[in-house]
Amino acid sequence: MRVSIGIWRASREQICFLDSCGVIYEKIERESEFDAFSHIFLFDKASKILFKENRTVIDFTRKTGKKFVGSFMLFDEQTDIFSFVADLSLITSIPMDLTKKSTVLRKGFHISQKKLPSEEVPFRDKGGLQRLFISALIKLFHSQGLPLSLKSFSPDPEKTVFLFRVDTDFSDRETIENYYENIKNPPEISWFVHCNVFEKTDGLFSAGDNDEFALHCFSHKVKPAKENLEKAIRILKERGKKPLGFAAPYGVRSEGNDIFLKQNYGFEYSSDFSFAADALPFFVEKTGLWQIPIFPLCVGSFNGVSGDENKITEVFERYFARQFRYKIPFVLYDHPNHKKFDLLNEILKKAGEYPILPMTFLQYSRFLEERRNASSSFPLITFYPDESMPQKFAPIKKISRFSPRLIKNTIIGRLRRRKYDS
Repeated sequence: MRVSIGIWRASREQICFLDSCGVIYEKIERESEFDAFSHIFLFDKASKILFKENRTVIDFTRKTGKKFVGSFMLFDEQTDIFSFVADLSLITSIPMDLTKKSTVLRKGFHISQKKLPSEEVPFRDKGGLQRLFISALIKLFHSQGLPLSLKSFSPDPEKTVFLFRVDTDFSDRETIENYYENIKNPPEISWFVHCNVFEKTDGLFSAGDNDEFALHCFSHKVKPAKENLEKAIRILKERGKKPLGFAAPYGVRSEGNDIFLKQNYGFEYSSDFSFAADALPFFVEKTGLWQIPIFPLCVGSFNGVSGDENKITEVFERYFARQFRYKIPFVLYDHPNHKKFDLLNEILKKAGEYPILPMTFLQYSRFLEERRNASSSFPLITFYPDESMPQKFAPIKKISRFSPRLIKNTIIGRLRRRKYDS
């Protein structure tokens, strides 16, 4: 028997979740193959198979009675979890449909002060559930004295991928070029262009040689019409750019727009934090696009929240430390229309203290596609039993979902959308 994971009758959604977490598995086609696997994930409710005692069986079909309990701070991160009493209970209580639409609401994110930065993100923290699943798997294998190997989230397993997205919302050429010139040692940037600003200009703006130009919109509207997107694509193409990635205005995803861009213009990925925020990338079979979520806080998220740049930097330091611990990508975003260059450069400097591999979103989506289609030859990352990994999950602080400030910011945000949608 080899140390490997077999999966029994998993749905497409469950396979998508396992793939997003880098789990290496083989599908079990018939019961006679069970003896070849040391670990089996059981997804079939009708199964009556009896297993030998020396086999680890995780039954995802049983009802655990776990209930959604809200936002907690866990080992320096905020996540939405389910109550649990043991690691296996944790694994089986995680909902595995990453492509399911989730209610969007404004959440506060932890900072060591009363006023919290906030953003409108999915009610269900898909990224937190992915990380909890990986942690539970690591603990399970380590408890048996075994290492856990996953498909690497980076083309170079020794380095952490660093993706940096900039949405050019309402910014003209001068603003964007001033922003770029003030970044010290800029990484490769994926520019998501708000195109009506450039409708009457000869070109776009100067950027790095390896930077990517992707689609944001023509007019900045919630769920823009297809004509809006086509006009933006035309402007980009007339200026020598062929966009293959899309970030929806305000992060509000439209499945119909994703399908339209894939079928008519060959797009390869989208990035929308109303669909998934602070999560590992995953493939959306219905649209044919990769979804590359971002960490939902940026420099502008702290406007009116804190003047202490050290506290703001600490938020991103915790994020980098967490991502590096799991060996998963750093994915940040920003806007050019601010003047906080010292803060931005300090955040980028903190990211550069880790062994990072800067890539554009398009480059990374193509790596993910290669990894998804690889049968055997793909880089691996391994978590050994003697490694220091996330400790036992211990709630530190509960974050209130509903506060007067978050409600006020939600109303203000929606009113701003209506202003630009009119």
